[in-house]
Amino acid sequence: MRAKLIAAVAALLPLAAATGADAHHSFQMFALDRLETVNGTVKSFRWAMPHAWITVTVPSKTGGAPEEWGFEGHAPNLMARKGWKFNSLKPGDKVAILMHPMRDGSKAGSIVHVTLPGGPAALERRLSERPMIVLRHD
Repeated sequence: MRAKLIAAVAALLPLAAATGADAHHSFQMFALDRLETVNGTVKSFRWAMPHAWITVTVPSKTGGAPEEWGFEGHAPNLMARKGWKFNSLKPGDKVAILMHPMRDGSKAGSIVHVTLPGGPAALERRLSERPMIVLRHD
């Protein structure tokens, strides 16, 4: 009887451990030792679990066609604690996003700070007079 119990636990243990690991990723894909600012126009703001996501159209550095960049934020419930809402950013908003870039150089990053035209006060007003948002993954 005891051998069957041990065998059953041993068989199920990898499944229990895998669910949490498969449900989330680490931030190792981001160069957390580097900060870059990207300026562009919000294409979309996705307020959904597991992470909020901002898609921004960025002018090409070479003068070619605009590039589409993606920026990952915290989970919406954590961002809401800092004053963010599902409508904090709207398509067409001009933004400057301070971010940790991807290690592989792809056009994406982890959000550290978002600024609207007019500086920090513009986003503060939009977030209902709450303190400026600083999102960090450290």
